[in-house]
Amino acid sequence: MARNLTRMAALRYRDFRFLWFGEMVSTTGSQMQLFAINWHIFQLLRGQSFTISVFGSDIVMGSEAFGLGMLGLVRVIPIVLFALLGGVLADALDRRRVMIWTRVISALIAAVLTYLTLADQIDVNTIYLLTALGAAATALDSPARQSIVANLV
Repeated sequence: MARNLTRMAALRYRDFRFLWFGEMVSTTGSQMQLFAINWHIFQLLRGQSFTISVFGSDIVMGSEAFGLGMLGLVRVIPIVLFALLGGVLADALDRRRVMIWTRVISALIAAVLTYLTLADQIDVNTIYLLTALGAAATALDSPARQSIVANLV
């Protein structure tokens, strides 16, 4: 029993509890959004295919697979490009403000995705663009979020 209390010692700090709960809610929402985006890309590209000629052989590939692979790529590239900048921002600016602004940007991106989807005005390229912007916001947010824990506990 005493061992469990020491494992959960950080939860005794009010600010850390708020951060932990907020991260739990945010991560749940982000994972739901990622699932919905993957499903949407799959639905938009379903039934389409294209042919690639490699060394004289033709390879027929489903657009769904290619589209989902591209989605992974547009998520990774901004993270690689902006993660170091996120660390610099976390060290130079107020970490709390960095977290707030990046979360506001992420929420706005989610709202735009929702609006465009409901208005039936969205296409694959728009989803890729908004996903890349969201990944950039996450890359800028992560160093601030990870380093603020030491200030809270």
